[in-house]
Amino acid sequence: MSYKVGTIINRNYTYNGNLYIAKITFKRMRNIVLRLGKEENALRLSAPYYSSVERIDKMVSEFLPKLIKRSKKVDAALPYGDGWVYILGEKIEAEFEDEKEREMYLKKRLLKVVEERVRLYEKEMGVFPPYKVRVEKMSSRYGSNSRKTHSLCFASVLIHYPIEIIDSVVVHELAHHYVFDHSQKFYNVVLKYCPEYKRLHTRLRKKMYE
Repeated sequence: MSYKVGTIINRNYTYNGNLYIAKITFKRMRNIVLRLGKEENALRLSAPYYSSVERIDKMVSEFLPKLIKRSKKVDAALPYGDGWVYILGEKIEAEFEDEKEREMYLKKRLLKVVEERVRLYEKEMGVFPPYKVRVEKMSSRYGSNSRKTHSLCFASVLIHYPIEIIDSVVVHELAHHYVFDHSQKFYNVVLKYCPEYKRLHTRLRKKMYE
């Protein structure tokens, strides 16, 4: 049986003697997405409109135990979870089919933000010519400045932080336009345009998203 896009049905499931009330929404999508709801023992499912209830039941029976087990091990430092994500320091509701879709969304959002902030600080800091700006998934740094390509690259994880923290990274990378090492002369440039740099960088390192 196929459902119209936007149809919502409720269904009950049991696991370890506990009753879980599921809200299933049918959408134009490829995969079934299962997550825990905000209320106790609540489930939220998004499923392709052509999915059968039998297919959904099979998926829930297979993945619900894994979901519950994983939820008990959630790292509090993560900027996202089932049905939510931090964007610019604000925790909002959001759902993604998989990690790839989430990463593409975050990179696109951050690129628009950092392009605007780079242009703003280029004018303020007298940086010319304008830098090319990229966003990539980086695990060892928050940003980089390439003299060879005259480009700046920012880590996609920055989209989770408030704008003032993003600005501190932008100023850091633009300061390398004048001083390419991390000497006191370099930090004098950084602190001139971002006086709260040390405090903001501490929040960044401690993964303080708000």
